[in-house]
Amino acid sequence: MLADPLLAQAAAATLETVSLRTSGGQDVSASLARPSAAKAPTIMLIHEWWGLNDQIKAVDREFANEGYLALAIDLYGGKVVSVPDDARSFMKQVDPEVATDTVSSWVDWLRIHDRGNGNVATIG
Repeated sequence: MLADPLLAQAAAATLETVSLRTSGGQDVSASLARPSAAKAPTIMLIHEWWGLNDQIKAVDREFANEGYLALAIDLYGGKVVSVPDDARSFMKQVDPEVATDTVSSWVDWLRIHDRGNGNVATIG
């Protein structure tokens, strides 16, 4: 599925977009994939330098299919790129303090999510 853009797009379309205001006052969003279980281990995905694209969202869906409450966060404010020079530029523009605030706020959100088990792993 990950090698096929149409299948990745279809998997991405099954996700729920969620938003929150971070402890630092930033409005951020992410893609949430719910497993079939009522309570599940939780995993947070941090995207590659391309941004939160359909491929990362498809990975998020696969984690949910494997039984995880899976959240793919966005550190680029909704921007997605496909050219390496643009990706490099976006990656360099990420403010470490803002990114840390974003990640820690999502971890806090996941820890108390009613479908999660209170533990959060990260991958990215």
